[in-house]
Amino acid sequence: MGFPGALGTRATYRILPGPALALEITATTDAATICNFAHHSYFNLDGTPSAIDHLLRIDATDYLEADADLVPTGTLHPVEGTAFDFRKARPLRRGDVRYDLNYCLSQTRRPLCEVAALTGPQSGLTLTVETTEPGLLLYDGTQTATASAPGLAGLPYGPFAGVALEPQCWPDAPNQRWAHQVQLAAGETYRQLSVFRFGADG
Repeated sequence: MGFPGALGTRATYRILPGPALALEITATTDAATICNFAHHSYFNLDGTPSAIDHLLRIDATDYLEADADLVPTGTLHPVEGTAFDFRKARPLRRGDVRYDLNYCLSQTRRPLCEVAALTGPQSGLTLTVETTEPGLLLYDGTQTATASAPGLAGLPYGPFAGVALEPQCWPDAPNQRWAHQVQLAAGETYRQLSVFRFGADG
């Protein structure tokens, strides 16, 4: 793929008390390269055809602007006063607004901390997301369509069937001023830890 060296990676999944699902990704390289991984699962805490009415909280004051092709423009915008403000939990549904964007949690990787929470309004089940990563990509599943590949119990997944919350470095980093987030030197170890913790609301 044109990368400068060999990248050895390992993904370790653990089920922890709580219950919680922990994902640790590590990587090493024999030549300086870029390195960024994202966990791309979808969550529906009610088991209903749509998760668009789930309540969501994201602890971010800024989001990353993207063009029509979802490529970052390099501009950060404050969430305050916009439809992208999830600092207080609210339903994902907001008129015709669709979500497929990166929330800026920090400038660099940091110790594991809670960054988001998703709650099913019918089940009362809550998913909290803890991560070391500086960004969290939110995708509302608006274009999901799996009629030809049914999911659980043979049911097809349609638009908004699940919500994706993806810890990662900010997208398009090699071409932006946050390139330092994805740089990995020879002999260094990349390490990402994300924990998806489940519990009852309240």
